[in-house]
Amino acid sequence: MAKTTRDYLRDYRQFFGQVPQEGQANVCRLCLGAVSGTYDRCFNCNELLRRSQAPQSLQGRVIPMSIARNPGTWYSILQSYKKGAWQEYAPVVASLAYEWLTVHTFDVESLLGGPIDLFTIVPSKRAGVTYDSQLLRLALSIVTPIAERMAVTLKCVNPAAYGRTKYSPEIFETLPVAAGKRIVLIEDTWITGATAVSAAGALLNGGARAVVITPIARDFRVQFHGDDHPYIALIAIDYNVSVWPRV
Repeated sequence: MAKTTRDYLRDYRQFFGQVPQEGQANVCRLCLGAVSGTYDRCFNCNELLRRSQAPQSLQGRVIPMSIARNPGTWYSILQSYKKGAWQEYAPVVASLAYEWLTVHTFDVESLLGGPIDLFTIVPSKRAGVTYDSQLLRLALSIVTPIAERMAVTLKCVNPAAYGRTKYSPEIFETLPVAAGKRIVLIEDTWITGATAVSAAGALLNGGARAVVITPIARDFRVQFHGDDHPYIALIAIDYNVSVWPRV
């Protein structure tokens, strides 16, 4: 008997880090990643979503599906999936996305201001990687309800302009299909967020009505924050796909 998305979620949920609630201490209110001390936003989000020309509507519109502790099992699975173990782990990525988006359809649509029109992914900046060959696109095509509303909305046209903490929507060209649409922009792993925020900004500049960014995983780097950071306790509780972290 073939495994369902719920089977995959059940089998792998032990490895997923729970996304902390917005407003908790040591949680960035913009990306829900880790911060230290009394800060309410991380350095990258401060640069991308506060100090840049990024649309103000993107603040509060980043909702990771899980946290990937680096190093950690879920982070290693995502890296293995990207580096060749696609057939083994693509169903895990697809199942988490499907179950999370199904549970949180109302929550996401509340942020968008209406029904989801399209799902799309952040285009690769690597030369020769087409939309149809991107691993996240291939993974999401496994689940029909998402695949039926997937669309190519962006093309990467100026990758040289990219910066790891720079808002640069000019690296993308927005396609006409995005105009007037409420769009869920799915990213695989959020590290600095520069690519995803730039892609979301390009969509809005190109006429999209609203955009919500939903990374499969928000990266938490233990090497950077230290192995005694309070965020570790927040993400270590049993994963519950039904928890909505925005208040």
